[in-house]
Amino acid sequence: EDNDALDLAEAIFDRSKSIDYKTTLNSIITANPSTPISGEAQFRLARRCFDAKDFASAAAEFQKFSVEYTNHPDVPKAQFYLGESYFNQNDFKNAVPAYERLLNNFDKTDDTSLAIFDLASAHYGLKNYDDATKHYNRLLDEYPNYEYAKATLFNLALAYKAVGKLDLSQYSYQKYAAQVGASDESGRAALWEIFSIQRDRKDFDG
Repeated sequence: EDNDALDLAEAIFDRSKSIDYKTTLNSIITANPSTPISGEAQFRLARRCFDAKDFASAAAEFQKFSVEYTNHPDVPKAQFYLGESYFNQNDFKNAVPAYERLLNNFDKTDDTSLAIFDLASAHYGLKNYDDATKHYNRLLDEYPNYEYAKATLFNLALAYKAVGKLDLSQYSYQKYAAQVGASDESGRAALWEIFSIQRDRKDFDG
């Protein structure tokens, strides 16, 4: 019944732009402290902030949810969205431990593959290239059919190049180019990177 009431409230939010969902959900949380309905309202508040691309507020609300409602079944999902909230602000320093907590403390879910991808990308953004290659490789090993597997392979090549592992970078670019083909713009970019690596290593006879 509590969730039915929240569903009704959210339906009203969606139909009327004059109603402030933050104020309404916060009033439910305040009026019902440490109860299942307040936990559900807190999660929905955080998710609505995220969907509205208010990532700073979303991070704060997901963090609050994770601390105050540790037994709620949506804690793993909240941890994922906490990482995503930081990631979407380019706050890679905070995104990394958020993703690591998810991956190290909770069972795999539908969000796990994206969490690994974004963890690797956050490390790349921090110029932690060895960690980036580690997690890109983990993703390819554990989720070879991941929908962004090709993008992962390209990013892996970039990370290997950044850390100076040119043989591995070239190999990754070659695999990527073979998968997407030279007719694809990114495939041509990969071929150019291969040319550049060979040229810089002076092992290209051109």
